[in-house]
Amino acid sequence: MRKPLSIKIFLLTLRLSKLADRLVSKAGAQNYDVVLCYHDVGDSEWEFSVTALQFNEHVDVLRNGFSVTGLDRIINSKNNGSRPRIAMTFDDGYKGVYENAYPILKKYNIPATVFIMSQGGKDGLLDPAQISELLSAGWIFGFHSLAHKDLTSLDSNSLYHEVADGKKDLEEALGMSFKYFAYPFGKYDRKTVDAIKTAGFEAAFTVAGGRLSGKIDNKYELNRITVSKYISPEDLKLLLTPVGIFMNKVFTFLFKVKDNFLGAGHE
Repeated sequence: MRKPLSIKIFLLTLRLSKLADRLVSKAGAQNYDVVLCYHDVGDSEWEFSVTALQFNEHVDVLRNGFSVTGLDRIINSKNNGSRPRIAMTFDDGYKGVYENAYPILKKYNIPATVFIMSQGGKDGLLDPAQISELLSAGWIFGFHSLAHKDLTSLDSNSLYHEVADGKKDLEEALGMSFKYFAYPFGKYDRKTVDAIKTAGFEAAFTVAGGRLSGKIDNKYELNRITVSKYISPEDLKLLLTPVGIFMNKVFTFLFKVKDNFLGAGHE
Protein backbone atom coordinates (compact mmCIF):
# COMPACT_ATOMS: atom_id res chain seq x y z
CA MET A 1 0.00 0.00 0.00
CA ARG A 2 1.39 3.41 -0.98
CA LYS A 3 1.59 5.98 1.77
CA PRO A 4 -0.64 9.05 1.27
CA LEU A 5 1.33 12.25 0.73
CA SER A 6 0.01 13.70 3.99
CA ILE A 7 1.39 10.71 5.92
CA LYS A 8 4.75 11.02 4.15
CA ILE A 9 4.99 14.67 5.15
CA PHE A 10 4.06 13.92 8.75
CA LEU A 11 6.61 11.09 9.09
CA LEU A 12 9.36 13.16 7.48
CA THR A 13 8.66 16.03 9.85
CA LEU A 14 8.55 13.61 12.77
CA ARG A 15 11.96 12.17 11.89
CA LEU A 16 13.45 15.66 11.65
CA SER A 17 12.28 16.49 15.16
CA LYS A 18 14.95 14.56 17.10
CA LEU A 19 17.06 17.61 18.00
CA ALA A 20 14.07 19.66 19.14
CA ASP A 21 12.86 16.75 21.23
CA ARG A 22 16.20 16.40 23.01
CA LEU A 23 15.99 20.03 24.09
CA VAL A 24 12.36 19.73 25.21
CA SER A 25 12.96 16.44 27.02
CA LYS A 26 15.79 17.91 29.07
CA ALA A 27 13.67 20.89 30.07
CA GLY A 28 10.34 19.19 30.77
CA ALA A 29 8.89 16.45 32.97
CA GLN A 30 8.40 12.98 31.52
CA ASN A 31 5.35 11.94 33.52
CA TYR A 32 2.68 12.67 30.93
CA ASP A 33 -0.08 10.26 29.85
CA VAL A 34 -1.05 9.05 26.37
CA VAL A 35 -3.89 6.83 25.13
CA LEU A 36 -3.20 4.99 21.87
CA CYS A 37 -5.95 4.04 19.43
CA TYR A 38 -5.40 0.92 17.32
CA HIS A 39 -7.99 -0.84 15.17
CA ASP A 40 -7.25 -4.26 13.69
CA VAL A 41 -4.18 -6.49 14.02
CA GLY A 42 -3.68 -8.84 11.07
CA ASP A 43 -2.69 -9.10 7.41
CA SER A 44 -5.24 -6.72 5.93
CA GLU A 45 -4.08 -4.04 3.51
CA TRP A 46 -6.24 -1.53 5.39
CA GLU A 47 -4.31 1.50 6.60
CA PHE A 48 -5.48 0.94 10.17
CA SER A 49 -4.59 -2.75 10.39
CA VAL A 50 -1.09 -3.39 11.70
CA THR A 51 0.53 -6.81 11.30
CA ALA A 52 1.11 -9.06 14.31
CA LEU A 53 4.87 -8.62 13.85
CA GLN A 54 4.54 -4.85 13.74
CA PHE A 55 2.28 -4.86 16.79
CA ASN A 56 4.76 -7.01 18.70
CA GLU A 57 7.51 -4.51 17.82
CA HIS A 58 5.31 -1.65 19.00
CA VAL A 59 4.70 -3.42 22.31
CA ASP A 60 8.45 -3.87 22.75
CA VAL A 61 8.94 -0.13 22.25
CA LEU A 62 6.23 0.66 24.81
CA ARG A 63 7.48 -1.82 27.41
CA ASN A 64 11.06 -0.56 27.18
CA GLY A 65 10.41 3.17 27.26
CA PHE A 66 7.08 3.70 28.97
CA SER A 67 4.82 2.49 31.74
CA VAL A 68 2.03 0.57 29.97
CA THR A 69 -1.08 0.38 32.12
CA GLY A 70 -4.87 0.07 31.99
CA LEU A 71 -7.31 2.75 30.95
CA ASP A 72 -8.95 2.99 34.39
CA ARG A 73 -5.65 3.78 36.05
CA ILE A 74 -4.54 6.35 33.52
CA ILE A 75 -7.86 8.22 33.81
CA ASN A 76 -8.38 8.06 37.55
CA SER A 77 -4.90 8.58 38.98
CA LYS A 78 -2.05 11.03 38.52
CA ASN A 79 1.22 9.97 36.98
CA ASN A 80 3.73 10.34 39.79
CA GLY A 81 6.35 8.16 38.16
CA SER A 82 9.42 8.98 36.08
CA ARG A 83 8.06 7.57 32.81
CA PRO A 84 5.16 8.52 30.56
CA ARG A 85 2.15 6.22 31.01
CA ILE A 86 0.55 4.59 27.98
CA ALA A 87 -2.90 2.97 27.74
CA MET A 88 -3.79 0.87 24.68
CA THR A 89 -7.26 0.88 23.09
CA PHE A 90 -8.79 -0.77 20.02
CA ASP A 91 -11.78 0.57 18.12
CA ASP A 92 -14.53 -1.51 16.44
CA GLY A 93 -13.71 -4.87 18.04
CA TYR A 94 -12.15 -6.90 15.23
CA LYS A 95 -11.37 -10.58 15.73
CA GLY A 96 -7.75 -9.79 14.93
CA VAL A 97 -7.50 -8.12 18.33
CA TYR A 98 -8.30 -11.45 20.00
CA GLU A 99 -6.36 -13.64 17.58
CA ASN A 100 -3.21 -11.54 17.18
CA ALA A 101 -2.97 -8.73 19.75
CA TYR A 102 -4.24 -10.62 22.80
CA PRO A 103 -1.53 -13.35 22.81
CA ILE A 104 1.19 -10.68 22.69
CA LEU A 105 -0.31 -8.53 25.44
CA LYS A 106 -1.14 -11.59 27.56
CA LYS A 107 2.52 -12.60 27.53
CA TYR A 108 3.44 -9.33 29.25
CA ASN A 109 0.29 -9.06 31.38
CA ILE A 110 -0.74 -5.84 29.63
CA PRO A 111 -4.47 -5.02 29.74
CA ALA A 112 -6.21 -3.13 26.94
CA THR A 113 -9.59 -1.59 26.18
CA VAL A 114 -11.81 -2.45 23.20
CA PHE A 115 -14.64 -0.20 22.02
CA ILE A 116 -17.24 -2.45 20.41
CA MET A 117 -20.38 -1.92 18.36
CA SER A 118 -23.73 -3.69 18.52
CA GLN A 119 -22.90 -5.92 15.54
CA GLY A 120 -20.42 -7.94 17.64
CA GLY A 121 -19.67 -11.41 16.25
CA LYS A 122 -20.51 -10.46 12.65
CA ASP A 123 -18.25 -9.70 9.69
CA GLY A 124 -14.97 -10.32 11.46
CA LEU A 125 -15.93 -8.78 14.79
CA LEU A 126 -15.45 -10.33 18.23
CA ASP A 127 -18.01 -12.88 19.36
CA PRO A 128 -19.39 -13.15 22.94
CA ALA A 129 -17.04 -16.01 23.90
CA GLN A 130 -13.97 -14.03 22.86
CA ILE A 131 -15.25 -10.95 24.69
CA SER A 132 -15.80 -13.05 27.80
CA GLU A 133 -12.25 -14.40 27.71
CA LEU A 134 -10.78 -10.94 27.31
CA LEU A 135 -12.88 -9.70 30.24
CA SER A 136 -11.55 -12.53 32.37
CA ALA A 137 -8.02 -11.45 31.45
CA GLY A 138 -8.66 -7.97 32.85
CA TRP A 139 -9.52 -6.18 29.62
CA ILE A 140 -12.10 -3.39 29.57
CA PHE A 141 -14.88 -3.01 27.02
CA GLY A 142 -16.36 0.31 26.02
CA PHE A 143 -19.11 1.21 23.54
CA HIS A 144 -18.54 2.52 20.00
CA SER A 145 -22.21 3.14 19.06
CA LEU A 146 -24.90 0.89 17.62
CA ALA A 147 -24.05 1.11 13.91
CA HIS A 148 -20.97 3.34 13.68
CA LYS A 149 -22.72 6.40 12.27
CA ASP A 150 -21.58 10.01 12.25
CA LEU A 151 -23.34 11.07 15.44
CA THR A 152 -23.17 14.76 14.58
CA SER A 153 -25.40 14.17 11.54
CA LEU A 154 -28.28 12.56 13.47
CA ASP A 155 -31.47 14.11 14.81
CA SER A 156 -32.22 13.80 18.52
CA ASN A 157 -34.26 10.59 18.28
CA SER A 158 -31.74 8.84 16.05
CA LEU A 159 -28.87 9.97 18.28
CA TYR A 160 -30.60 8.58 21.36
CA HIS A 161 -31.20 5.27 19.56
CA GLU A 162 -27.59 5.04 18.37
CA VAL A 163 -26.11 5.80 21.80
CA ALA A 164 -28.52 5.05 24.66
CA ASP A 165 -30.62 2.28 23.10
CA GLY A 166 -27.56 0.68 21.56
CA LYS A 167 -25.74 0.76 24.90
CA LYS A 168 -28.66 -0.77 26.77
CA ASP A 169 -29.28 -3.54 24.22
CA LEU A 170 -25.64 -4.61 24.02
CA GLU A 171 -25.21 -4.49 27.79
CA GLU A 172 -28.18 -6.82 28.17
CA ALA A 173 -26.96 -9.14 25.41
CA LEU A 174 -23.47 -9.48 26.86
CA GLY A 175 -24.28 -9.16 30.57
CA MET A 176 -21.90 -6.27 31.16
CA SER A 177 -21.99 -2.51 31.54
CA PHE A 178 -20.16 0.15 29.55
CA LYS A 179 -18.73 3.24 31.24
CA TYR A 180 -16.50 4.47 28.39
CA PHE A 181 -17.47 5.61 24.88
CA ALA A 182 -15.43 6.26 21.72
CA TYR A 183 -16.88 8.63 19.11
CA PRO A 184 -17.26 6.98 15.65
CA PHE A 185 -14.97 8.74 13.14
CA GLY A 186 -13.84 10.86 16.11
CA LYS A 187 -16.76 13.21 15.38
CA TYR A 188 -18.70 14.88 18.18
CA ASP A 189 -20.36 18.16 19.08
CA ARG A 190 -22.18 19.63 22.06
CA LYS A 191 -25.36 17.67 21.32
CA THR A 192 -23.37 14.45 21.04
CA VAL A 193 -21.58 15.03 24.34
CA ASP A 194 -24.90 15.72 26.05
CA ALA A 195 -26.30 12.44 24.67
CA ILE A 196 -23.25 10.53 25.95
CA LYS A 197 -23.69 12.00 29.42
CA THR A 198 -27.43 11.26 29.42
CA ALA A 199 -26.77 7.65 28.44
CA GLY A 200 -24.71 7.23 31.60
CA PHE A 201 -21.17 7.05 30.28
CA GLU A 202 -18.43 8.25 32.64
CA ALA A 203 -15.99 9.31 29.91
CA ALA A 204 -15.65 9.51 26.13
CA PHE A 205 -12.67 9.44 23.78
CA THR A 206 -11.78 11.34 20.63
CA VAL A 207 -9.03 10.70 18.10
CA ALA A 208 -7.89 14.31 18.19
CA GLY A 209 -4.28 13.43 18.96
CA GLY A 210 -2.11 14.74 21.75
CA ARG A 211 -1.56 13.64 25.32
CA LEU A 212 -4.34 12.81 27.74
CA SER A 213 -3.52 15.49 30.27
CA GLY A 214 -4.88 18.95 29.63
CA LYS A 215 -8.44 17.69 29.11
CA ILE A 216 -8.58 15.31 32.03
CA ASP A 217 -10.96 17.76 33.70
CA ASN A 218 -13.37 17.18 30.80
CA LYS A 219 -13.78 13.43 30.66
CA TYR A 220 -16.02 13.56 27.60
CA GLU A 221 -13.31 14.90 25.27
CA LEU A 222 -10.32 12.75 26.18
CA ASN A 223 -7.55 12.65 23.57
CA ARG A 224 -6.16 9.59 21.85
CA ILE A 225 -3.39 9.14 19.27
CA THR A 226 -4.30 6.92 16.30
CA VAL A 227 -1.69 4.36 15.23
CA SER A 228 -1.63 3.13 11.63
CA LYS A 229 0.42 0.56 9.72
CA TYR A 230 2.65 3.40 8.52
CA ILE A 231 4.11 3.87 12.01
CA SER A 232 7.32 1.88 12.37
CA PRO A 233 8.78 1.06 15.81
CA GLU A 234 11.26 3.91 15.41
CA ASP A 235 8.45 6.26 14.37
CA LEU A 236 6.48 5.22 17.46
CA LYS A 237 9.40 6.18 19.71
CA LEU A 238 9.49 9.62 18.09
CA LEU A 239 5.70 9.96 18.06
CA LEU A 240 5.51 9.53 21.83
CA THR A 241 8.13 12.16 22.68
CA PRO A 242 6.88 15.60 23.81
CA VAL A 243 7.65 17.12 20.39
CA GLY A 244 6.16 14.13 18.54
CA ILE A 245 2.95 14.35 20.56
CA PHE A 246 2.66 18.07 19.83
CA MET A 247 3.24 17.46 16.11
CA ASN A 248 0.65 14.69 16.12
CA LYS A 249 -1.89 17.09 17.61
CA VAL A 250 -1.17 19.70 14.93
CA PHE A 251 -1.20 17.28 12.00
CA THR A 252 -4.35 15.55 13.25
CA PHE A 253 -6.09 18.92 13.29
CA LEU A 254 -4.90 19.67 9.75
CA PHE A 255 -6.01 16.22 8.53
CA LYS A 256 -9.42 16.83 10.07
CA VAL A 257 -9.76 20.15 8.27
CA LYS A 258 -8.80 18.45 4.99
CA ASP A 259 -11.25 15.59 5.58
CA ASN A 260 -14.08 18.01 6.32
CA PHE A 261 -13.63 19.42 2.84
CA LEU A 262 -12.82 16.22 0.93
CA GLY A 263 -14.69 13.67 3.02
CA ALA A 264 -12.98 10.85 4.93
CA GLY A 265 -13.18 8.81 8.12
CA HIS A 266 -12.21 5.52 9.60
CA GLU A 267 -12.61 5.31 13.37
